[in-house]
Formats: sequence, C-alpha cells, structure tokens
Amino acid sequence: MYQLAPRAGLHQSALGLIESGKRNPTLATLLRVSEVLGVNLGELLIRAKKEVQDSKDSVVEKAMPKKDETTEAPVGPAG
Repeated sequence: MYQLAPRAGLHQSALGLIESGKRNPTLATLLRVSEVLGVNLGELLIRAKKEVQDSKDSVVEKAMPKKDETTEAPVGPAG
C-alpha cells in the first residue's frame, strides 16, 4: 500500500479508507489503481467482488450456530 498510494496519486490514508470499505473510490481512482497494479479494471473488480463475497461468507459461517448431533431430535414419525 505504501508504494501503491503515491504511484496512483493517492494519499496513504485515502487508500486505507478505500481498502477498509469506509470510502468509495471514484472511477478515475479505480482506473489509476488498476493501471499501477498492471491489471485491467474488469479484473480488479472481479477480484474485489470475490473478496467481498468470501468475507460475507466467512461472517455468515461464524454467525451460524454449530449443530450438535447429540442435541438434535430424531427425525421420523412420532408415536
């Protein structure tokens, strides 16, 4: 990040806010960052989308209660 920010014309704190999701980059900023990284903007967005989805999946998994097989009621007809 310390090399990327100045090369993309950004302050390090601005890039940090973007990376943490506290600030949304402009299209011009995204284009500069993708150019500095040597990837096209489409690839940069695909990678970002995957990271966001993986992060959401991780949060959901952590929030889900663990099923304990010993406490589950048997499935089948009662009687």
